[in-house]
Amino acid sequence: NFRCTYLLNGKTGQRIRLLFRDFDIYFGGEHCPYDSLTIYDGPNNKYPIIRKICGLQQRMVIYSFGPNAFIEFNTTSPAKTDPRGYSLDYEFSNRYVDVLKLMDNQLGITHLRGSECDLLVRSNRETTHYIHSPKYPLMYPANTTCTFIIDGLQGEQNLEEVILTFENFAVLTETTD
Repeated sequence: NFRCTYLLNGKTGQRIRLLFRDFDIYFGGEHCPYDSLTIYDGPNNKYPIIRKICGLQQRMVIYSFGPNAFIEFNTTSPAKTDPRGYSLDYEFSNRYVDVLKLMDNQLGITHLRGSECDLLVRSNRETTHYIHSPKYPLMYPANTTCTFIIDGLQGEQNLEEVILTFENFAVLTETTD
């Protein structure tokens, strides 16, 4: 048995980007009951789990919601294979998408933990939500992908139709000389 912890503390307004360059930890099953690396969205293991990981992963990127992340590596038994372990880079920055501004205090919209800016928009019957690009109406950030999952009610008595109306839509285009 071995336990190792890391605490990453950024400044107010920053988020943390974790880039796993290599990840190979014994895979003991879907819920990682043996060896695992757990990333918490805050300064200790009492905060919500961003992700619990084991097995072989390739170039995985994970973002914190705020300026702190707590990482816990646990092994519970001698390795049955020869896993390499893990190698990760981390960066503190205030240039990542401000998820709170993107959610815009709307009920029914939640951030998908671990992503830079993916949101889940849940219906609660005939609701209207507004989604927009990061930093709207200013220029959106380069090299950023935000996914919006729109989840309407579904069932025998509840089958909703989603109607998207674009009030403004502009993207950069390349010009040729």
